[in-house]
Amino acid sequence: MKLLERLFGPPMAAPESPAMHRLRVGFIGSAAASALGVAAIDAVAAMFGRAAAGGALALLLLFTVIGGGLFFVRKARIDERWLLDRSFEREGEVA
Repeated sequence: MKLLERLFGPPMAAPESPAMHRLRVGFIGSAAASALGVAAIDAVAAMFGRAAAGGALALLLLFTVIGGGLFFVRKARIDERWLLDRSFEREGEVA
């Protein structure tokens, strides 16, 4: 492994746990659903009314923002801890 690390550099991310995988897939799915909701807002508003469509889209966007924020904060902490546990230098630091 040391030879590969010297050739390619250290891995830049920790292995993904099942919980982080679910969080990542959930964020990607909610972001895609938000994009579809924005694109189809006229059709949804025609079917359910403007208030219901706006409320549903607002909740979906809120869920996406919270899920994305949670994913990115947790991912950064896990990656940082993983790199430090393996004595890899952080960006900008010299060993």
